Amino acid sequence: MKPGPHTLYLDLNGYEPVKRDFVMPDDKPLALDFKMKKLENVGFLTININQDGARIFIDGAIVGLSPYTQKKALKQGKHQITVELIGFDRYTQDFEIKRDETKALQIDLKEYDAPVKDETLSSWGRNLMLTGIIGGTLGFFGPFVYQKFIRGRPYYDQLGGETAVSTNFYRGPLADGDPNQRSDGEFKALRLTQLISLIAGGTLTAGGLAFYFYKWFRTVPPAPITSDADSVQFDGWAVMPTPDGATVGLSGRF
Repeated sequence: MKPGPHTLYLDLNGYEPVKRDFVMPDDKPLALDFKMKKLENVGFLTININQDGARIFIDGAIVGLSPYTQKKALKQGKHQITVELIGFDRYTQDFEIKRDETKALQIDLKEYDAPVKDETLSSWGRNLMLTGIIGGTLGFFGPFVYQKFIRGRPYYDQLGGETAVSTNFYRGPLADGDPNQRSDGEFKALRLTQLISLIAGGTLTAGGLAFYFYKWFRTVPPAPITSDADSVQFDGWAVMPTPDGATVGLSGRF
């Protein structure tokens, strides 16, 4: 064990769990004595888990791995169980134990379905919004630029009659139904381009915002443990009786 501060948890079925902080010296062995207190007013818990090798925690302290075949003695009252296994959703449940009762828990772990990362949602939202804003703006103002600088005519002027009837060619505006008003296919195409650009740009921008709202307001389940999680590996242990309780010896790698 590395020198420095550590925390040791002891859990013996039928006895109150013990937690102790200690500092491991770097120049000599360390012996720790514990007085285990037997539980009173207890009930029992049996745990059945559909996956083997899952870590089982009760009230924050690890009690073992599945399959767990013991009847776990617990004080009467409310408790919480947490089960963790690599690649599966973390399971948490509150339960209550009554005196002399044996309560059975059936726990079915579900494989973890990783949600879309926040970075991915932000990237999609940003790209859609930029595409919608830039594309819609270009599509709307492009016809104005085309009419003014390429065609060289005011954008909203109508063409007037098919032929000039006087020295001053009339360019409008003309009332709807006026016989001198003729259809301008190019002008209609440009107006349709504007309309489509506004609809498409607005839709893409709204879609981008939807990605952001989904990221902000979604509920993400807690991530399961991974192989990189902190772990403790014990090579051996022993419990020796003492006049006041018991002494526990441990050897392992932290």
